[in-house]
Order: sequence, then C-alpha cells, then structure tokens
Amino acid sequence: LEASAGNLGRTTASNTSAEELYNKLGANFEPLSPDQRSKLNINSGVIVTQVNPGQLFDETQIPVGSVITSINNQKVNSSEDISNAITNLVDGKLIISGYYPDGTRFNNMFQQQGDQ
Repeated sequence: LEASAGNLGRTTASNTSAEELYNKLGANFEPLSPDQRSKLNINSGVIVTQVNPGQLFDETQIPVGSVITSINNQKVNSSEDISNAITNLVDGKLIISGYYPDGTRFNNMFQQQGDQ
C-alpha cells in the first residue's frame, strides 16, 4: 500500500460545503462499467476522467484512468457518492482508496487544515 500526504486548504468541515471539498479534489469521475469492475475484481468504484492542474489529485499524482473504490471507507459508485463521503470527514482526514491505471492499489490520506 502506498500513502501520500496532502492538504485540503485552510478550511474546516463546519464551514466548507461538500461542493467546495469536491472541487478541491480537482477531478471528474464516471461510474465503472461491468467489464472494468470484472477486470479489477471489485464491486464498486469510479474512474477518474479528468484531473485539473494544481488541485489535489494533480498535486498527489492520482492520474486520469485511476479507479477510486472508496473514500473514508465508504464505497463510491458515482460523483454523488464521493460528495457524500467527503462531507463525513473524521478529524479532517480524507482517505482515498483505489487503483492506479497500472493496477497498483493505493490508499492516500489527506489532512484538512483549519483552526480546530
């Protein structure tokens, strides 16, 4: 398992909307097809279809073609699932799990900065 560190800016969960957190990820997602799920032998996930320069996915080198299977141990199958998962941060931590395009598994943890 690989781990990368990053931060989500100077905000706190109490004053940051799900949309703002989602935008800080800096990526677009699409649901996985049944063939993609079968190939990776997984039951959930979304594929990264775009990464915006200077945002979290770009800075932590999660590239287009990566598959996100869960966020904060919540399975994700849609952009809505991602929004729901990131609104439930525990101690400002965001854990993104999935697979790089080459099939290598990753668990990346990010710490949200704020005045706590």
